[in-house]
Amino acid sequence: MRISTDAARTLARAARSSHYLHDEQERRVRELRTSWLWRTELPTWLVIASIYGGWIAVLTHAEQLGKPLSAVLFVVLLTWYMSLQHELVHGHPTRWRA
Repeated sequence: MRISTDAARTLARAARSSHYLHDEQERRVRELRTSWLWRTELPTWLVIASIYGGWIAVLTHAEQLGKPLSAVLFVVLLTWYMSLQHELVHGHPTRWRA
């Protein structure tokens, strides 16, 4: 698969600024960077949909779930949401040039 010159420069810059545990890890990350899944950040988008879907599900079924279980589920979803916000602050799921 052939990538554009701009994409190659971005990959090279990222490789220079990254610190790897060993050469095998660096090789594996370089392979992953060329994959469709890596470029689309699909797992992050699925987490976003899951969090918001979870909020909607708990809100619409809170009466059937009961207050204690609803509260616990909201705490889990809120914690997951804060983790997502941390990732978004660092440029996920869509990366742009700094």
